[in-house]
Amino acid sequence: MQSRVIIVGEYGPADGDISGAEVWGANLAYRKQVGITHIFAMDHLVRMERKHSGFVEDVNDLNVPVVMQRHYEEIPLSVGFPLQPVIERFFGNDKNRAYLTSTICYMMAMAILNKFDRIELHHILTDQHSNEYFAQKSGLDFFYAWALASGIEIALTEDCLIGRPYPWQPPLYGYHPRSKGAYPDYVLATAVGAITFMPDIREQAEILTMEQEDG
Repeated sequence: MQSRVIIVGEYGPADGDISGAEVWGANLAYRKQVGITHIFAMDHLVRMERKHSGFVEDVNDLNVPVVMQRHYEEIPLSVGFPLQPVIERFFGNDKNRAYLTSTICYMMAMAILNKFDRIELHHILTDQHSNEYFAQKSGLDFFYAWALASGIEIALTEDCLIGRPYPWQPPLYGYHPRSKGAYPDYVLATAVGAITFMPDIREQAEILTMEQEDG
């Protein structure tokens, strides 16, 4: 029998029949998706609680494994993500090259490690105008390609933008003209240059709290 995992985010439940599949939900996906078998929450617990009041109580009530950075006593079924095996498998054990740009990336990496026959991504990375689009796309495309190269059947809902070029880019460089020329590249290069020299604006209080929590 084909092993199958369905990966859902916070923007909507899975389409179609979920019977016989594991259903992995990112962060608050359990609020829309029935039948969740695993929850993934890769933000530090302090941040999760700050962003989503009641998260700890919710996931404990669900009584399913919660994959996080590490085990937290507040969530008895929480388990640490196998980061080192992921770095070894996908990045040649080069920590300087390892990058996972979203919780969904961690989920895809674990699904590949677990050798599922089929991975389904439902309503993930659907809005090219969202903050998540640029922040997450490179990592999601990376693990999408890994799954395909590993011989895993991978299915995406029609609205999913993983494995597609940026909206202004032709799908096949050289074969199709660039409708907007090089101007988008100039705009992005300028933005990246400005971001590179921005000061660190992370909340110092939050960082201190996390360090204290981790001992």
